[in-house]
Amino acid sequence: MFQTLPSAAILLVLCVFRSNAFLGDTIEESKWAKHVFHLVDTDGNGTLTLAEVQLIYTRFDLNGDGQVTAGEFIKHWLEDDVGDTASGYRMFQNVDTDKNGFFSQDPDLTRTFHHFDTDGDGFVSTLEFVLTWTKMSL
Repeated sequence: MFQTLPSAAILLVLCVFRSNAFLGDTIEESKWAKHVFHLVDTDGNGTLTLAEVQLIYTRFDLNGDGQVTAGEFIKHWLEDDVGDTASGYRMFQNVDTDKNGFFSQDPDLTRTFHHFDTDGDGFVSTLEFVLTWTKMSL
C-alpha cells in the first residue's frame, strides 16, 4: 500500500497515525489545536509567521508590561475558549521556557515559535502546529 504513495504522503500518514495512536486524547487535542491555529493565522494562508504569533502574544499581555503572567495567560485562554484551566496552565508551563514565572517575547516567544517550526523554514504549518500542540498538551 505505502509503495504507491509519494514519500511526503507516507510521512503525513505516519504522522497522523502516530498522533492518533500514541498520544492519548489526540483527536480532542487536535480539535483545540486547529481552533487555536485558525485564531492565530490572521491572514488565513494556512501558515503562521513569527509576526502573527507576536500579535497574539500582545493580546495575552493584558496589562501591557511585556510579561504574560500565568493569570493573564489563563484568563485570555478561557476567554478565547482555547481549553480549560488545567490545559491552559500546562501550556503556560511549556511556553515559559526559562521558567521565571512569566511568558516574554524574548526568549520565550521566540523559543516557542522555533519549537513549533519543526522543519525550520520560518513558518509553522497546520501539521507542525497540531502535532507540537498535542505533544505539549499532554
